[in-house]
Order: sequence, then C-alpha cells, then structure tokens
Amino acid sequence: MLFMEIPTYRRLNIQEEYGMSRTYKLTMNKVEQFKWNLMEQERSEATIEKYIRDINAFFEWLPEGKRVDKPVTIAYKQSLLERGYASSSINSMVAALNSFFSYSEWGDCRIRPLRIQAQTMVSEERKLTKEEYKRLLHAAKEKNERLYLVMQSICSVGLRVSELKFLTVEAVHRGRTVVNNKGKMRTVVLPPKLCLILKKYCRRQRVTGGSIFVSRTGRPLDRSNIWSAMKELAKAAGVAADKVFPHNLRHLFASVYYERFQDIVKLADILGHSNVNTTRIYTTATAAQYQAQIAVLGLLNP
Repeated sequence: MLFMEIPTYRRLNIQEEYGMSRTYKLTMNKVEQFKWNLMEQERSEATIEKYIRDINAFFEWLPEGKRVDKPVTIAYKQSLLERGYASSSINSMVAALNSFFSYSEWGDCRIRPLRIQAQTMVSEERKLTKEEYKRLLHAAKEKNERLYLVMQSICSVGLRVSELKFLTVEAVHRGRTVVNNKGKMRTVVLPPKLCLILKKYCRRQRVTGGSIFVSRTGRPLDRSNIWSAMKELAKAAGVAADKVFPHNLRHLFASVYYERFQDIVKLADILGHSNVNTTRIYTTATAAQYQAQIAVLGLLNP
C-alpha cells in the first residue's frame, strides 16, 4: 500500500510540536527481538501473536527503505481511519506499536490513541440472548456432548476460553478452581450442579485427572477448537452465526449476572477484571432494552 504523504505545512507543525530530529529503521530482526521480550514477560500467546501481527502490518505499510518517525506513525494512524477500521481496532493496533516503540527506546514515535466515548449500547446483531443460548445447548446435546458441556462450563461461571484448561477433575471435586491469567490469580467457584454433571462425564470418558476437556492428542481445547465447533451449531440452532463464538458466552454470563444483582464491583472480581470500566463493556444493553427502561419512567403524557 502506498505511503500517505503528510502536507508540508502539517509535517512542519508536527516536527515543531514534537521537536523531531531522529528517525529509526524498522527491521524484522528488531521485531523478532521484541517478540522474545514479550515471551520473557510471560505475556499470553494470544497477546504476543496480536502484537506481532499489528507491527508486521505497520511494517508492510511502510514504503521500502522508509524510516520511522512521529509524522510517519501519525500518518499510519490516519490511514487506518481512512481505510475504515473501527476505532477500537485502531487503538488496539496503536497500543501494540507504542509497546514496541517503548521497548526499542523510540519514545518520540509513540502516538496517542483515539478518544472514544464510552459505549452505552451494544448491537442486537451481536448480543447473544439467554433463549438463543438454550437453543445452542439443545442443538449441541444432540450432536456433540463435549461441546454441550464446554459451553455450559464457560457460561455458568464466566470463564475465558483460555481458562478452560484450569477446569480439572481435581477442581470439580473441590468445587472451585484457581485460575492464573496474565499473572493474576483468582478463585472461581463452581456451581454444585455443574460439578455433578462434569463428574458423571469424567466417569463415562474415563478422565481421572488433569484438564477435563482435551483434544485427541491430550492437549486442552483451545479457542479455535471451540469456535469452529460452535459455528457448526449456529444453523441447527437457528441462531445468527455472528453471535456464536466462545467469548459471547462469557458476555452472556456477565449480562445475566448484572441484570440479576446490579453489582458491577463483584462482577469485576468474578470475571477477573482489574478495572471496573472493562466490566462495563459486558453490561451494556441493546437499544430495545434501553427503550423498555426509558418507557417505564413515565415521563411522557399521551
């Protein structure tokens, strides 16, 4: 893709504002060193993969031989806007670049993320309802018992897919499991009914220890295994495919819990969020739900 040249007057303003005098050469070797640094920090595989993918996208956008400086990185952010990327996606890519710049000691290349107003509504086309979840379970029960139980295990306690490996035979017998995610430890209490169902499953499958849900090679199921299996259920359950993905089960748990108890602080603890603002994303309502809430205020006189 062609490099988007910044108008001369704007380029001069940027240079004057930030006092730019240095440029840097981006190389694949530098990116590889950054990857090893992320691994040493014990960042998750998904985070490392995304950061490297975002940096490679920036690398491919740069013209051959073009060096990196503040105007270049600002131009890249602008090009993402012009190509129609969502604001949240742009900020995610900016975060990856800024992390790389900090590691490389290119601090003067760091750029600000876009300012986004807090989202108050979620698209109805993406929000999985409790009724749709039950239809998915019904379809899974007939086609894939393991998936049937995986979905309930994630949705009944709000697990991340990457945390499913901590659901072990030993944890089921204790009634709780300790989850280690991104260096943060939390205890997840397992409902007695879920423990009973999983104990029966383990006896039938002769699973005597370790992770309950594993692949044929004995490795814990990952996101791709579960995602593809769930997509196959969508049509049979009569649920839009865009709504059917593992993380939406965690969203459903959060929205149902919040609707019932209205305690966002406790919900943040259960989900393992360090910041309540992250939890707010999980509790946003649809436009139809907001309309229903506003209607009961009684502020209109027919």
